[in-house]
Amino acid sequence: MTFLRMKIHLAGPILLLLAACASTPMPTGDVDRSALLVEGALAAEAAVYAPVELRFAQERVAQAREALAAGDHKRAARLAAQAAADAELAMARARVAHLRAAADAQAAENAKLRAELLGDLP
Repeated sequence: MTFLRMKIHLAGPILLLLAACASTPMPTGDVDRSALLVEGALAAEAAVYAPVELRFAQERVAQAREALAAGDHKRAARLAAQAAADAELAMARARVAHLRAAADAQAAENAKLRAELLGDLP
């Protein structure tokens, strides 16, 4: 085998190995982002208003960290994306609950004022 043929035969596997290594970047930022979203959900009182979604998000962040530590970057990225979606859903449900409570309080205040204006109160 000539030197040129040997270089050609070695170049293929080396390029494939490099492509395989470069195809799945370490999703550390994704896992950190999903953990921050879980913290945001906790701050939005998701533990009270969306406990199931919050628990799913927390579990998936933990699983993503485990997958990252095990070197399974694809699984870690997928779990981080799922955790982020669950955390965002938990925050949205908590916001809806807060808005609903504010709307109910405003409706009660409006009813009280209406009753005062119309003289329905004793």
